[in-house]
Amino acid sequence: MRKKPNPYRSQAMKNDGIIFVSFFIFLIIFGLLFMIWKKQDISETEKRHLQQKPELTSEKLFNGEYSKEFEAYYADQFPMRDQFMGFYKSLVNLMNSVPSGKQKIHLVTGRKNQADDTFTANDSQINNPDTNNQFEQNEKSEINLENILKENNNNRKDDNPEKIISENNKEKTQIRELQYNDTSNIIIDGKAMEIFGYLPENAAAYADRINYLREILPDQVRLIHMIAPPAIAFNGMEELETESQIVYQAIDQIYQAENDSIIKVDAITNIAKHTDEYIYFNTDHHWTGRGAYYAYQAFCFHTGQTATALEDMKLTKPDYEFLGSLYSFTGNSPLLENSKDQAEIFLPKHSGTNTVYSDTSMSDGVPTMLLDSESKIDSQYILYSGDDVALGLIKSDINNGKSILVIKDSFANAFLPYLMDNYENIYSVDPRYMTDPIIPFIEEKEINDVLVLNSAFITGVTEWLYGFDNIVGY
Repeated sequence: MRKKPNPYRSQAMKNDGIIFVSFFIFLIIFGLLFMIWKKQDISETEKRHLQQKPELTSEKLFNGEYSKEFEAYYADQFPMRDQFMGFYKSLVNLMNSVPSGKQKIHLVTGRKNQADDTFTANDSQINNPDTNNQFEQNEKSEINLENILKENNNNRKDDNPEKIISENNKEKTQIRELQYNDTSNIIIDGKAMEIFGYLPENAAAYADRINYLREILPDQVRLIHMIAPPAIAFNGMEELETESQIVYQAIDQIYQAENDSIIKVDAITNIAKHTDEYIYFNTDHHWTGRGAYYAYQAFCFHTGQTATALEDMKLTKPDYEFLGSLYSFTGNSPLLENSKDQAEIFLPKHSGTNTVYSDTSMSDGVPTMLLDSESKIDSQYILYSGDDVALGLIKSDINNGKSILVIKDSFANAFLPYLMDNYENIYSVDPRYMTDPIIPFIEEKEINDVLVLNSAFITGVTEWLYGFDNIVGY
């Protein structure tokens, strides 16, 4: 019996032909666009250098390196790449949002830069040694936060945010501590925050380092310690109360393990009184100039000094906005694109100059930024006192003969200028870049006070810790 012809066969063949021709036309159009599309050196949204056209050599061709470089070049320079990426991220964020009352919480995870790094100047007219123009690509993925929030709700603690986590929550806390530096960031209504975690043994080891510094310092030199809390400590959400409590626990545990002769600055309590103010950036992991001021206020209280009132300082601002480190850490999340930041720069009563050096010989000084609201840079956080360098000196016109050395990470950068109303010489050392021993330097410069100021994340930043060990001989 003769087989009946399939009535749909001809239509299917036509459809296949249409698909093939459409795909072929698509390839031709985007191939032509790729050839004429203006190539970029730097992605402003990704904060990194883009792959440029590779050089064709016989060696690269035969070992396969050329094909890999060209593939990266094509991916980086693909026409309308930013638009396609933005559309994709919008879909991902929409699918992974977790409603919480009137707010939406997003948990963004993935590889990120070190928590105490800052972005650098992008203005070609700025040529400071304390900046580098390297950008890193940050691969991100987003995961649903619903289960985490449910777990937190089932493990509620005392209503007072300043109390340490209770005994019945220790098991939960230990689980979170194992996620130390877990490269997660939460976005709440357009404001990004780093998830905080720590290991108690790391905190104890860090406190031991501070105690050792007290032992080797001259008796007449005061040692002051201040831990800068991350923004997550002040998130104000019931679902994230655990994240806040862990910060209080970590700071308290470190301070409790330190010698009584060390002055501990309770910055977190004073900052907590001002959570309705602009104390942390929306898209950057640092505190703002206002947040740093309240830490300065606590510093003066605990050290018996007078803090200049905020209303007595002149407020200046750059005439542009920026997207900071957490925008990059979250894979340039579109949820932050409308949350751009603007630095508040408060000018103390006394003014000064800022000079950076590569070592304690101080023979290669170069002037750098100090409360600069004019320069155009990627991260306005650098405007306060420049970027992280081995050694800096802010020279105040107060002329009172007092000197302080601040052993720091980047959180100190917005804090240092306020000290111009209290000290004539404000030295700062970043252990990640300094290699010289500091005790001889402290004795030579007749330092009155030594302040260790860094982020609560510092207990797990090995680069900083190893550098600290080196400069103090721990």
